[in-house]
Amino acid sequence: MGLGQGSGGTPVALGLDDDGSVWVVTHRALTEYDPATGRMVNYSDAVSDDGVNALVETALSVDRRGGGHYFSTLDIGSPGKVRYQFLMKGVDCDWQNVGEFANSAFFNMLPAGTYDLELRACGPDGQWTPESVSYEVVKRPWWYQTWWAITAYMAAALLYCVTVAHDGEEGLEAASGQLPDIIVADVMMPRLDGLELTRRLKENIDTSHIPIILLTARNSPDDRVECYRAGANGYISKPFETKVLEARIDNIISSRRKERETLHRQPDSNPVEVASSPLDKEFIGKLVGLVSRNLLDSDVDMDFVAEKMAMSRSSFYRKVKTLTGLSPMEFVKNVKLKHAYELLRTTDMSVAEVAYSSGFNNPKYFTMCFKAEFGTTPRQVRGGRTEK
Repeated sequence: MGLGQGSGGTPVALGLDDDGSVWVVTHRALTEYDPATGRMVNYSDAVSDDGVNALVETALSVDRRGGGHYFSTLDIGSPGKVRYQFLMKGVDCDWQNVGEFANSAFFNMLPAGTYDLELRACGPDGQWTPESVSYEVVKRPWWYQTWWAITAYMAAALLYCVTVAHDGEEGLEAASGQLPDIIVADVMMPRLDGLELTRRLKENIDTSHIPIILLTARNSPDDRVECYRAGANGYISKPFETKVLEARIDNIISSRRKERETLHRQPDSNPVEVASSPLDKEFIGKLVGLVSRNLLDSDVDMDFVAEKMAMSRSSFYRKVKTLTGLSPMEFVKNVKLKHAYELLRTTDMSVAEVAYSSGFNNPKYFTMCFKAEFGTTPRQVRGGRTEK
């Protein structure tokens, strides 16, 4: 790089790139001139007096295996003695030194995603810039890995009703309002990343039951641990086949469906088993305890239970329905019938006494409900015959 005077006495620095391009640096701008094409590109405000700035290609196309990131700092006196370091978060573990007389960083086989590139410079005095400069680098995915392609596939091929959110904050609002059956989110999202989105949803009693699958280009053991600690129910590393996502979604939804069927078909099943998050387990345990303590209370209706659970009527209904597959009053009846089943197995009480002790005022109605729920009659259970 050489020194010269521009028009009006403005000092300039000249540099020749490997491809023949000429770089002109002034206090006001950085300009690249390509002699082969005669094309000149001006990068205004690309250089500062007190730090390092970068020419960062923030949108790498999918067909490029790697990308170069060029940066510069203004030191007219000794431009060749400036040294640089860079750190690509999620890729580099520590600061990387740029070679002598070099001002670029290259990354090969960078997975699709959004990254933060931090840069700093050191002048002839050996002092590094006190603060690094951060730039966002985006590697574009293949078209079939984009959110719109996955959404279109899920809606058309899998017959799912899909709601799209363009960032984490929008996704949090949509999930809280719609309570979907499952959420698929990228770990790296603007405004609110996937990890924080998962934490907030799992810490909210209204949304803690919703299964969440996280997609990420990071695939180290620590990255997977971080996803699961945030509360994710599934983790898929990119790039991935769409059929893998399809299978994971189907598996989670079908497993939830089977758990709900077991809840109200198996008399000895534990209702807490339908919950996956600690918050949901606590919710179900508290609800079962409340119903068990009030088996003989005729005032136990949905308003009573919702009030005791410190939830609004609508929020309580949606929570119980989505978590168990039963309405609140169906769930209350299920708890009563399971209590009756235990009495039939462990005591010598008559069927009528069991019915009254479980909160049923009519033994015939109790027998009908018991048969419909468990596929066997109270007398068959009492006699040790649980065949249908």
